[in-house]
Amino acid sequence: MAHNPWNIAPGINNVGSFQVSGRPWAYSAAISNSPSVLSFPEVTRWVTVRNRDSSIGMLIAFSEAGLAGTEHFAIAAGTEISMEVKISQLWVVAASGTPTISVVAGLTNINASGVATDDGPSWSGSVGVG
Repeated sequence: MAHNPWNIAPGINNVGSFQVSGRPWAYSAAISNSPSVLSFPEVTRWVTVRNRDSSIGMLIAFSEAGLAGTEHFAIAAGTEISMEVKISQLWVVAASGTPTISVVAGLTNINASGVATDDGPSWSGSVGVG
């Protein structure tokens, strides 16, 4: 059988994998003031994170090192953020108490290992990720 250069498997640099709508994925749970990880079964095309609590903020990062260091961002109480990012994990921690986080994502057909580096999953060790 001849090699077909147009038959490209899903992969992190495969444009078609990100041009189509993402397969829906949703999650909601209370989080604590201990860091926890939310792992996606495949690489995301986009992610929306909502802090459903009306008084407690939370921090979000793309790696455990980012959450422990400076490569994280805050989501104020009662707000949400949407991102077009290709990730396999989100790390979260509450400022206090146990606020509820809701996450909706569009998944690609790319295995979660597609965004792993030598330092770990989901771009760990990359500049700005931690």
